[in-house]
Amino acid sequence: PNGFMFTEGAPCRRCERGIYVHALTHACFGSKRQATAYATILWAHRFVMDLERRIAMFVVPSDFMRRRMLEWGVNKARIRMVRHFIDLTHARLAGPALGTYGAFLGRLSPEKGLPTLLRALGRAGDPPFLVVGDGPQRESLELLARRLGLSNTRFLGQLTHADATALLFGARYVAITSISEETASLSALEGLAAARPLLVSDRGALPELVASGAGLLCRPGDEDELSQRIIQLMNDDNLCRRASIEAGRFAREFLSRERHVADLEAAYKEIV
Repeated sequence: PNGFMFTEGAPCRRCERGIYVHALTHACFGSKRQATAYATILWAHRFVMDLERRIAMFVVPSDFMRRRMLEWGVNKARIRMVRHFIDLTHARLAGPALGTYGAFLGRLSPEKGLPTLLRALGRAGDPPFLVVGDGPQRESLELLARRLGLSNTRFLGQLTHADATALLFGARYVAITSISEETASLSALEGLAAARPLLVSDRGALPELVASGAGLLCRPGDEDELSQRIIQLMNDDNLCRRASIEAGRFAREFLSRERHVADLEAAYKEIV
């Protein structure tokens, strides 16, 4: 019910079949009152109003979500995948030039797996790394970075979109090491649009973004494997060039505004 499908430090699928009492017995929300309100509303939508059966078509942003909805029993004829689009102006300008640092862009919160990423950076020898964003874990993450002696990791806080895009141009790779099931990480899509290699956890919709060679996978929460992937990306110029070229190709083929509109219009035409 909290929208993340992530509770008590791990992915959570307890309420999928409508047993929303789990929202009360687990730490899904800040208070029991909030949990009760959300659980009651979702139960009414599903079992009283029967909203699921009133929907002609479900539009999902990734193949992961398409497969998950099939698991939930939705007929495949009612599901269409339409990926989010990204401004590709900078994608057309960005070439396979190699950057000098790794980067994370996103919310600094438990589901992002950032303590593991920081420890992996320590194991990898403290390579240059930039953390962009804010959130409830920022203070504890900065403290952990100091304890680990990460003198080359900088926390930049929130940036404007223009500044974040400029930062992507100089990145050697973009890390999205979530331990939750990302449905369509916008940070990952922005990285692809800037033709940056991705370093992603093998969870949710992230693997499909690098399946064609646009980056590397690692097991969620595995700081040893993650550190080895970081070392690969920092040391292997040929790997980064190949991944950069593939990232840009993927973005141009699948993440353009034109592709998004065409896919969305095609979905609407099926139901009107």
